[in-house]
Amino acid sequence: RVTMHEEGPVSLAADGETLVSYDFAELLTDGEIGLGSRNSVTHFDNIFIAPPPPPPAPTSLPFAEDFNDGVADSLAPRTGLWEVDDGRFAVVPFTDTDGISTVAVADPLPDDVEVQVTIRADDVTPGRLSNAFVIFDYQGPYDFKFAGAYVASNRWLIGHRTSSEWVEDATLTTIINAATDYTLGVALHETGDVSLSVNGTERLSHQFADPLQDGQL
Repeated sequence: RVTMHEEGPVSLAADGETLVSYDFAELLTDGEIGLGSRNSVTHFDNIFIAPPPPPPAPTSLPFAEDFNDGVADSLAPRTGLWEVDDGRFAVVPFTDTDGISTVAVADPLPDDVEVQVTIRADDVTPGRLSNAFVIFDYQGPYDFKFAGAYVASNRWLIGHRTSSEWVEDATLTTIINAATDYTLGVALHETGDVSLSVNGTERLSHQFADPLQDGQL
């Protein structure tokens, strides 16, 4: 099974297990699809090609989702493999890429917005980091801002994504445990101010110079 995404990532799975992935970082939907071999006599059977599921219906604010019905209403996966598992929205990113999902909000965001979410990051494994973030001002896969935790390095942080890296604009070092629930609160203000609270206690703040409400959450 080969899964392609418009923005470049491709994954190859066999017998239900993802074996390898790669990000071409270019549009993949402007050419044709077919089968082939490289100097090999090969036989194919049972081909099936289909578009991804339709995008989620836009929602209005306030928006709430507990995933208990097995469906991630109004959440649109952007990168990575997302699924609802045991009442959680879980992501497995393609190798060396980000896992991002945004909420389809029908109306423009208000001047002041608050986001609250429960996070639980798996521990570090070979080839995988341990982190979880609220994404905001999402303009594209390499242009957004974030607030959350680098769990393995025990840091709460607020920052922004560029084409080459995740930039840390404000950080706080404290003990953070993997496989543990934390309630994050991220408040966005018209002034560009962002505050991050953890389990009801404010931990960090930062002021961005550009608007925060003209991108997606």
